This record gives sequence, structure tokens and C-alpha cells, in this order.
Amino acid sequence: ELAGHSSPIQALAFSHDGKTLASSSNMEFMDGTIKLWNTETWELKKTLGESLIALRTCAIAFSPDDNSLVTAHLGATVPFDFGINIWNLATGKVLDTLRGHGWEAGSIAFTPDGRFLVSGGMDGAIKIWSWSSCRLLKTLNRPEPSDITGSIIGWLSSYSEIIWCIDISPDGQIVASGDSNGLIKLWNIQTKKLIGTLTEHSDYVTGLAFSPDGEILASAGSDYTVKIWNPASGELLDTLEHQNRVHCVVFSSDGKTLVSGSSDQTIRVWERLISINN
Repeated sequence: ELAGHSSPIQALAFSHDGKTLASSSNMEFMDGTIKLWNTETWELKKTLGESLIALRTCAIAFSPDDNSLVTAHLGATVPFDFGINIWNLATGKVLDTLRGHGWEAGSIAFTPDGRFLVSGGMDGAIKIWSWSSCRLLKTLNRPEPSDITGSIIGWLSSYSEIIWCIDISPDGQIVASGDSNGLIKLWNIQTKKLIGTLTEHSDYVTGLAFSPDGEILASAGSDYTVKIWNPASGELLDTLEHQNRVHCVVFSSDGKTLVSGSSDQTIRVWERLISINN
């Protein structure tokens, strides 16, 4: 058991070398919401973002080289800061901040080649960043920031479509997003176009995971189900059930096992029996 946070844990991420676990929490006083743990000793290595009042950090991801940590947060400023911070892990300082979301980003992910960062926001926007140069390249699902009228309309309507989760296919070609309307949208990351919408969930989509071979997309829903999809065809292949809301799904590294976590206080382990190409 790792003790250090004094509020609910919002996100967890392992470094790519497996030597560090990053955790983030909802709110801390006279402390920081981001903590780094040594996975060999499980001792606290470092705390990031220490301040009088540190508000929630709801998404974290290590850069491909493990030298940086990217965090999406709600800053305790007036007006609120909805930035995505890039931390230098050697110094514990913020290198730069990506700004563009109209509300906090609840999910972030790197493309497999590490070139781009994708963020999904509570403002309904999905943004693609060149994180190394801190440039916003494209906004999906909402007007571009340069479209002022469209941005205002999009912001006012964002309450009806919150992006709860995103995942990126192993080949880096598809961004999948899950929203508060129960929709899963598939985007081509090169053309930035919507290429498919999956509609079988009846409540929020709260978690997404591509299988390592990219053949399967698993989704977790507040409708008590895990759904298994063929992302290429959009076909629903199977529905797995929990007794309460399902919050997260993840595949094992060999793709043979799917694990889901739910408010029914169970973690269920499912054997993958479906193979698209075999």
C-alpha cells in the first residue's frame, strides 16, 4: 500500500522502463497532486506541483523517452487553468504548458511513435499536439480555435458531450474517443476525419483499449457492460457484463487477456477468444 495522497486517486501510469509509477489525486493542501514512486522499493521519489492548494490532476502519461511527464490538470487560479503541463522529471519543473481546451482534459495519450500527444477534454474537444514544440496541430469534434463563433457555440454545447476517454491504435492511425452520449468515435489521425461511430452503449463510455494487434477495440460503459468491437468494420462482436458501472479496460501485453474494473468492486479477467484475421 502506497500512502502519500490525502484525496481520491485520479490516474496512474507506469514509465516505459517500469522503474517509476506516477499517481495523481483530486486535491492536496500544502502538497502536490502528482507523486512519483520507485517500483523496486515503492518509496516516494518525488512530488510535483506542490502549492498551498493543488487541484486535481486527472490524466497523466510518460513521454516515450521517460524524461518527461505530461499531466492534465485543473489549476487553482482565477480564472481556472485548464492547461496540460509538460514536466522535466530530472528537475521536477514544468517545461511548458499546452493550452487550448475550454475545460480540463480528462484523458491524454501519446501516439506509438511518440511524435504526437492526443488529449480529450470535458469541453468535448479532441486535440492533437506536437508536444515537443508545444503546437496545437488540429482540433477534432469541435471548431478550430480560430473559428471564434463556432468555438463559443461549441463551448456552450460542450456539457452535452464530454470526452471521457481516448485510445490510439497500435499502428498510430486511429484515435478512438468515448463520450457522455454513449458514442465511440473513430478518427483518422492523418486526415483528421471521422471514419466511424459505434453506437451500442446506452450510457457514458468511460474506458477504451485497443488490443496490441489492433484487431479488437474494447469499451467500458456506465451501462454495466464491456463491449468488444471490430474497429475496421464497426461490428459489435460481443458484450460482457458487470453488476455496476464499468470504468476501465486494459489488454495484457500479449493481447490474450482483457481486464475490466467496475463500481461493483470487482476486477474481471476475460480470456480473448476472438481473432479477426484467423
